[in-house]
Amino acid sequence: MSFYLTKRNQTYYYRIKIPTDLSHLIPSREIKQSLKTRNLDAAKLAVAGINLKVQSLFSLLRVGAIDQEEIPRLIASYLPRKRLFKVIATEGSDSGNLKLSEVIQLFVTDKSPRWTVKTKLEFSCMFDVLVELIGDRDICVLTRADGLACRDKLMSLPANFRKKRQYRGMSVAQILRVSADEKLTPKTVNKYLVLLSSLFKWCVKNGMMENNIAEGLSLPEETSAHEERKPYDLCDLKRIMLNLPHKPDEPEKFWIPVIAMHSGMRLDEVCQLHVDDVREVDGVLCFDINDAGERKVKTQGSKRLVPVHPVLLRLGFENYLKGRLAVCAVKLWENLEPNKYGYWGKKIGNWYGRFNRKHITQDPKKVFHSFRHTVADTLKQKGVPEGVIAEILGHANQSITTGRYGKRYRPAILLESLEKLDF
Repeated sequence: MSFYLTKRNQTYYYRIKIPTDLSHLIPSREIKQSLKTRNLDAAKLAVAGINLKVQSLFSLLRVGAIDQEEIPRLIASYLPRKRLFKVIATEGSDSGNLKLSEVIQLFVTDKSPRWTVKTKLEFSCMFDVLVELIGDRDICVLTRADGLACRDKLMSLPANFRKKRQYRGMSVAQILRVSADEKLTPKTVNKYLVLLSSLFKWCVKNGMMENNIAEGLSLPEETSAHEERKPYDLCDLKRIMLNLPHKPDEPEKFWIPVIAMHSGMRLDEVCQLHVDDVREVDGVLCFDINDAGERKVKTQGSKRLVPVHPVLLRLGFENYLKGRLAVCAVKLWENLEPNKYGYWGKKIGNWYGRFNRKHITQDPKKVFHSFRHTVADTLKQKGVPEGVIAEILGHANQSITTGRYGKRYRPAILLESLEKLDF
């Protein structure tokens, strides 16, 4: 088998020329795969297994034992990544060129395993809009002018056009003709443009396009990141505490906002808590935020321990916890379940939105997420180190010294910092 071996940069590869009688089925001159080893003996063992599979494929192709529809995808698994997309593209296409919708399908297939269900649905809707705005054309003929035209059309679309009843059943082109509503914000337009640029960047990387025609099209946004949501002030927090309901059959409506106020935890993080997620660590009662079972976390850095603030204990949270333990409950909040996308906070989030506008504030920038801003800003103003705040909120610590090499803060230190939230 040594004549199928080749070496490049000290790494061994399997390499075989495509037989002449199969060249009409395989759009490549050769099959080449890295054996991912620099050891000759290991390479010889690996090449034997690969060659057996390849020769079996050749034999099956010669006798016509593979369904015509399966041939392109089966062959693609043996070819370099760039060739894979060309093989799939030729399936049902005379020219072998890729249309925008076909590229999107390949992109989604490649990237979606790392997306949440919500992200998949959102991107699917956004791609539908982009295809309609640009046209389902061969990507090789698309130019920078097409990218600019797409941006102009996005800027002309009405805000929330996908949700408003008067636009249901209408194409994007029809909406553009009749709409006189307030337009999409630069932030929303940029979401589409960033997704489009990511798609074309992926195409360039995989040899399907020469240039990313959507690169650098994003609009300047008027507000900075810290202005997108406002923190609650002390008057807001006082109104919240005075108006939160105390209903025995709906305890989550009281406890979830109060926990967020004194921890900075995200809505879903509080809503998905199980009874055994509230536990004592090094003598400190903590919320354990994790992704076990049906629970989810935003990032790996979101997995963390957040001490239970003393105010929660004074308000009776420990007694509530004991009550859940007494009935052998699994979930901390009996009334909450994850929705079809796996998110726990939808129900309580809708209720809180109505409560917030009725009792607290009409400011659209003050929402449930404002609790996190309040906690972050208060701790910052109290002189709490940035690394401690990041760990409490579940943000990645960018410091190489403390983030990469340092261990997490002990619960006692986190509790000492949280106690500075003296509302």
